[in-house]
This record gives sequence, C-alpha cells and structure tokens, in this order.
Amino acid sequence: MCAWVLCAVVGVFCESSCLGLQLELGGKFHLSYQWFRNDTLIGGAISNLYPAGQAGVYKVRVTNSFGCFDFSDTLRINILNAPGAPFITVTVGSDSLYSTASSGNIWFRNGVQIQGVAGRAIRVTQNGVHYAIVRGTNGCFSDTSNRINITNVSVEPLSDFGLSMYPNPSSGRVLVRITGLNRTEAQMRIQNIVGQSVRQESIRCEQGMASVDWDLSELPSGVYLVQVSSAGQLLRTEKLILRAQP
Repeated sequence: MCAWVLCAVVGVFCESSCLGLQLELGGKFHLSYQWFRNDTLIGGAISNLYPAGQAGVYKVRVTNSFGCFDFSDTLRINILNAPGAPFITVTVGSDSLYSTASSGNIWFRNGVQIQGVAGRAIRVTQNGVHYAIVRGTNGCFSDTSNRINITNVSVEPLSDFGLSMYPNPSSGRVLVRITGLNRTEAQMRIQNIVGQSVRQESIRCEQGMASVDWDLSELPSGVYLVQVSSAGQLLRTEKLILRAQP
C-alpha cells in the first residue's frame, strides 16, 4: 500500500482552535479510515478529515476494499492553555474601566479594537459598548469579557478646563487645582485601582477655579485616580501616584 501522510500546518494550537487533521491521499481508491490518538481508537472517527480537539499523537489506519490496511505516519499535537476571560467593571460616575487580568488586555468599543490602550485600566473617551479579551504570554486569546455600555461620557466642551496635582508622585500631601470650570460647584473623588472610593469632597468654584489641599498619608502606596464631576457629569480623571515616606 501507499505511504499515507497526515497534513497540518503546525503541531501547536490554542484551546478552542478549529483544528482539522487531513489524510493526504496518494491516488483514487475505495478506502475506509479509522483515527487513533495515543494508539487508542477514536470512536466514530472514520473520515479522512478529523477535527482534533485534544493534545496527543495522531495517526490513521487506512483500509482498502480488499481488507488490506496500513497506518499513516504520526503527528503530535500540543494544545496550549488559553487565558481565562477577564471581567471588567466600572464605578458609577467613573470614566475608567478595569480588567481583572493584570496584563495582556485588548480593549474594544462597539466591536472595534481601541488603538493605543493595553493596560489593566483605561479611560473611556466615547460612549459605546466596551469589552476586553486577553492575549496570554503563549499567544493564545481568551474568550470575550462581559460587556459594559457606557452612555454618560461628557460632551460638554472643556477646552479651558484644567486639573492639576502637585506634587505627583506624592508621599502624602497633594494640592489639587481646578481651572476653567464654568460651574459653581464640583465633586472630587479619589479611587484606588480596583474602583473603590477612598476620599471624596464637594468644592465651591469661584471664577472657574478651586483648590483642595489633601493629606493622603493614611492611604497605602500605589496608583490612584482623581476624578472631577459636576452636575452628574464626569469631567476629568487623572492618575495620582502615592509613595511611602522616606
């Protein structure tokens, strides 16, 4: 009989990949097939094409109409683990989304990848349905996260609005300044990286300006988000880094 060859592009695949093994035929014969994995017969696998979904060593037994049979060469298939699907969250009034995955996040809005962002937390700049997937270090992709529909991104022109913090990074005390806000009252809030509010305060603005001198020395070192909102609209979010006192 002929020497039968198993065809596959590569022998390493990710979980949930659509992988088909095909027997390359050397001519036109009346043949029957039986697939094996790790020398164990695979029930019902009797076509020259087999959708392999498990790691192992595959081969095919080929039998002609006279009952003569032969085995193909073997092909080892390795299945790489895909990362788990992330879970994303947003705090009410926040313009930032957070992923449970610490790295490898790829963010989407309305089905289109958001370019230039790949971190665990992203600032939302447009309304729409947001979700994320994760690319693992082995190149495999996770399933899609839950979806969050953002509808409250501010559309007010804020070309003159400013939010500044000094010093940043800080060892505890931070002076926060607001400029160019054409409203008399605003709310300021500090959130940790998982979206928990750790400090908030209402402030009065005079001639579009306000300032708050915060002592944050009781907070753990890390990355925080300072948010300014007014009249139910989130206006700006900036990153604040707190470091332990020397």
